[in-house]
Amino acid sequence: MTPEVRKAFLELWNQGTPEEQAEQAFGWWCEVSQRRSQQAVSINQGNAEFWEAQNYRRDTERKNKHGGLVRAANSEKTPALKEVRKEWEKWRHKKAYKTAFAMEMIGKYPILESAETIMKKCREWEKECAVESRNQLADSGTS
Repeated sequence: MTPEVRKAFLELWNQGTPEEQAEQAFGWWCEVSQRRSQQAVSINQGNAEFWEAQNYRRDTERKNKHGGLVRAANSEKTPALKEVRKEWEKWRHKKAYKTAFAMEMIGKYPILESAETIMKKCREWEKECAVESRNQLADSGTS
């Protein structure tokens, strides 16, 4: 209880007969409890709205991610990209340009259409290989 509330309560308490004091105090406490319950309702409602929005955002992110993965798996280009990856595994040890490799792959797999996409995939695969080789070195160093 704050000092102001305590002071106001004591002032109410010291007025009138004991019956009036009790009636005033009871009325005052009823008003305070009603205000507190109204505040609690608004706080709880605000919290519920906040968490509902958070869950909606997370669900939307999950659905979007899942939809993208399904689209990629069902794409006509996926089998062609797998074949390009196999070709890249053979090609990557040669000191040749990615552009030449991409153009050759478009010739073999016309469904891919874009040399930029193939070169982007080559960069991703190079990063994957670098991470794998780093992990292998780290594993062999700790053994």
